[in-house]
Amino acid sequence: MATKPITAKVDLSKAQWKKIYQTNHFVFFVTKGSLFKKFAAVKCEKHFLKTCGVFGFPINWKKRIKIYIAPNQNIIQRVTGRKTFGSVIGKLSLISVYTFHPHEITHVIFNNCLGDSNYVLKEGVAVLYGWFKRIPLWKGKSLRFWLKKFKAEKSNLSFEKLFCHFQRIPSSISYPISGAIVQFLINEFGVEKFKNLYRKIKSGMSYKKIQDVFQEVTGSSLDGIEKRFWRKF
Repeated sequence: MATKPITAKVDLSKAQWKKIYQTNHFVFFVTKGSLFKKFAAVKCEKHFLKTCGVFGFPINWKKRIKIYIAPNQNIIQRVTGRKTFGSVIGKLSLISVYTFHPHEITHVIFNNCLGDSNYVLKEGVAVLYGWFKRIPLWKGKSLRFWLKKFKAEKSNLSFEKLFCHFQRIPSSISYPISGAIVQFLINEFGVEKFKNLYRKIKSGMSYKKIQDVFQEVTGSSLDGIEKRFWRKF
């Protein structure tokens, strides 16, 4: 979901949430027991450990991540004001129709380990590590599929528009392209420099400031990287 986490106290009282299960890093709440799937809770743990391992994040957290498993999107809309399949609702909590929702779990991990970032980077990394199988997928299709579709439609899009006007762009374009950009940046510069970009590039920054930060962190021009990115795909 291309939104900041809801950090204000969230009203969950419209449904009777009950704690049903917990693992080393997660605690699960449901409105009815049939919504919970133990095998999916195991996947949550594996995803947490894999993502933290890739990015060198600590795994010994003092508190568990709370996952509220909603019976439908209407319940999520009551809580968040948005009709969606899942959303982060606090620094250590999310609500979803799925027991295992890696996109949102990735958001929680990065929010806690690196803080907030520009939408391109935070949604991009959540796409890259959300529903990850052999290759990164978005809505069941590879990121390369979406990029080819985008190029075939000859849509006019630039890094500047993505970084500065992300929320004005349809998610069918902004999300998979951001995932591909993050994958490209990690391949080009490595995990540590990507983490520095994530920490330092914020939503609301001018594009000139973003360019300056990018140059400072990577030693490369963002304009040059953009040209290489589009040539690659």
